Parts: sequence; structure tokens; C-alpha cells
Amino acid sequence: GYVDLWACYHYKSTIGTFAGIIQEILIDPEITIAILSCTQDVAAPFLEQIQQELESNEDLKRIHADVLYDKPRQEAPKWSKDTGLVVKRKGNPKEATVEAHGVVNAQPTGRHFRLLNYDDLVTERLVTNPDMIKKVTERWEMSDNLGSAQGTRKWHWGTRYSFGDTYGVLLERKTLKERRFPATEDGTLKGKPVFMTADAWDKAKDAQRSTVNAQMLLNPLAGNAATFDTLTFRHYDLIPAVLNVYIMVDPSKGSSRR
Repeated sequence: GYVDLWACYHYKSTIGTFAGIIQEILIDPEITIAILSCTQDVAAPFLEQIQQELESNEDLKRIHADVLYDKPRQEAPKWSKDTGLVVKRKGNPKEATVEAHGVVNAQPTGRHFRLLNYDDLVTERLVTNPDMIKKVTERWEMSDNLGSAQGTRKWHWGTRYSFGDTYGVLLERKTLKERRFPATEDGTLKGKPVFMTADAWDKAKDAQRSTVNAQMLLNPLAGNAATFDTLTFRHYDLIPAVLNVYIMVDPSKGSSRR
């Protein structure tokens, strides 16, 4: 029920999608997990990193010999980024232990997983027009069918790109609850960095002037990037007797129907 939004460079995928999924597999080798990113190309590297770790980490294979194959490329029923990874398990579900799929362009059918791990559901390429944002949001809704009748856990990890991205839509709907971990302690540009060095934070602010509020502070409406300062909005309970309405239009010629 939560979406964990972390600033860039803060290892959200390393902790959540990489180490987190390996931990889940070692605890319960019967689990089935789907790594879901915006596209297949974004999801595949997450699976490859897990694959390489389970192949090369000799300590892990020795300690968890009841779960991990010594030579998975030769011994495992499935062991590739295309078909997924299968560890030692008693059951024989059609789903691999862990698979990687795209929400937009490579969403599987007829598969049901016990854990759906959404990582990088939004990227800079998917926030350029309203049609694409709508498509990502609708495909996220469809991915709910990848769960199982026994109940499915869902993990969401991401970084903000714009006020109206899919994360913004889901938060506005209150479909997910936000857990925000910005780059600074107070979530402002002048705040003390949590993980980065002060020098690295200064360089990031200088290099990412137009994106630092969304990418690092996880607040697309913060600072100079805001179209409106929401703190200045005033609410009136009574409509005045005389009300002048001004409509301003920017007749931009865009590439989409909007």
C-alpha cells in the first residue's frame, strides 16, 4: 500500500529490488516474483544483476545450498533474463522464481505472482506528454491481474520526474501512500544532505537545476521549478457579488492531440 520514493544516488534499487528480492527468495524458495518496470529494457538489468549474484557469490551458494544451485546455468530448469530464474523448490508453477517484465510493452498474460516489485515505473521518457502518462497509469492498473488469488504483496520504488507523472496520479487518488526520502534532512535545497557529501550535493544542485526538485527532493512543486506556489492559494467560502474571470491560453502546437 506504499510507494517508497527515494532521491537519486541513494541505492533504492540496490536495497529493494536487488538485496530485497534475494532475501525473499532465500526465506521462501516457493515464492514467485515479478520485477515490473516501465518497459522490458528497464526491468531486464535488475534481473541480470540478481542472476550474476546468484551465480558468482560462493558464500551465498554454500550457506543456502538448499535453495541455490551450485551451477545454475547447467542445473536450474530456467536461468536467463528472458525466461526468468528458478531456484530449488518443491512446487512446479509455470511462473519462474523471479521474472522481469515491462508494464507498458511486455506485460505477461496468464501469470500470477506472489510478489510484484515495481521499480522505475516512471522515467523521463514517459512524462513528456499526457497520453503516455495515461498509458503508463492504465497499464499499471492492468498489472493488478498479475497477482494471485491467495493474495499478492506489492513493492513500489521510484523517483519523481514531474508533478503529473504516474506516481503523482496514484498519490492523488490515494491508491498508494507516500514514503518520501529526499536527499536532504528537511527536504529543501538548503538542507543538510542525508547521504551525499556536501560537495557532491552542491555539484548536483548546480548540474540539475531544472530537475533537482523532482529527482533529489521528490517534490516537483518545490523551488523555482513550480508553476504555481500552492502556499499562496487562498480559499473563499462565499462567492463575491462581482466576479471577474480571466482565461489565459497558450496556443502551443504540440505533437499529440492535446
